[in-house]
Amino acid sequence: MVTALTDSTFYDGTYKDAMGECTIPSTAFDKWSIKASNIVRAYTFNNIDETTTISELVQMCVCEVAEHLYSCYQRDNGSDSSIASEKDGSWSVSYKDRKTVEQEDNAKSYNIVRTWLAYTGLLFCGV
Repeated sequence: MVTALTDSTFYDGTYKDAMGECTIPSTAFDKWSIKASNIVRAYTFNNIDETTTISELVQMCVCEVAEHLYSCYQRDNGSDSSIASEKDGSWSVSYKDRKTVEQEDNAKSYNIVRTWLAYTGLLFCGV
């Protein structure tokens, strides 16, 4: 069974207190935290010991990645999902291609993980 590295109690409490707001509806948090947890597990090479209490840094990281994934989902379901530029006189719009958007989203996810976990040793893939 796939599990999340954090829960909605942490998200609505500690994360919200530290970051100021929560944008994911509580009914949808489990879905996004599982997706975010899998991303964090991948970037940490499964170095997180899930048999003990998950550290606050890891939980904060998962919450922020979940927020990012949720905002990407919201953007992709919106009408202006990937506008690269707009011009007003003789109005024109240019869009980013899907591959570019996905690369930017993946880079942002990695940057979030790196920001939270860089000095924990969890990102080390060596032996």
